Amino acid sequence: MYVEYESNNSGGSWWLEDEHWKALEAAGWKVLWASLEEKHTDKGDYECDTDGTPLLVPIGDSSLGSVIRKGADGEYRFLGALATHAFRAGLSLREAVDEWERVTGMDATAEGCECCGRPHVFAEYDDTGGAMELVLIRGLPGSGKTTMARVLAMVGYEHHEADHYFERGGIYRFDPAELPKAHAWCLERATNSIARGVRCVVANTFTQRWEMQPYMDAAHAAGVAVRVIEARGEWENCHGVPTDAIERMRSRWETVEVVSA
Repeated sequence: MYVEYESNNSGGSWWLEDEHWKALEAAGWKVLWASLEEKHTDKGDYECDTDGTPLLVPIGDSSLGSVIRKGADGEYRFLGALATHAFRAGLSLREAVDEWERVTGMDATAEGCECCGRPHVFAEYDDTGGAMELVLIRGLPGSGKTTMARVLAMVGYEHHEADHYFERGGIYRFDPAELPKAHAWCLERATNSIARGVRCVVANTFTQRWEMQPYMDAAHAAGVAVRVIEARGEWENCHGVPTDAIERMRSRWETVEVVSA
């Protein structure tokens, strides 16, 4: 797990000075100096270092040009900046941002100009190199929630559902009396994934926002982004949920406008 910081030339100037980058490096951040570049594999992906962050190598001649130049002081600079990116391994997003603010003395939430956007951008990545996030998929039975979650599982997300609680030996045995336990079990598993720094997806009906809120709270406490997806397919549901039960769910369906939090 690591966090990437990107400095944006917002408002026509770089917000971090040379001393800020040097202080970040001294604090344990891996700085992508203008004299370095990320090494790619033959497939075009980033090659990972031992700590999971991108492997940095000396810049090649092909990268030199009008934007990266070697100054009279012997330092390479990108449009005048010593660096524009830095990586911090072993810290959560919130921990890394807090440390960054202590080291630089700046506000990570500062607003830049409208045309250039924010001057400071942070992103968290899990051990597979994917952006760290919690995905909540909501939808009525037969809408395709599980199928969508399985697709994400194929690219490294841990997949959780309350329905998994009722599966024993490949057989699904639903017991309505056990439903509260099933949801508590699902929340615990998702929270564990978040604590371990692993991307995860939770596919439940989530007819109302309050049902998603404990998951959102767990993610926010860890500084992890949340993405909400609504499944809208109309297929035969795999667990044989009666039509009248589905209609009751539909009647209490709450529109959730927020797609990320």
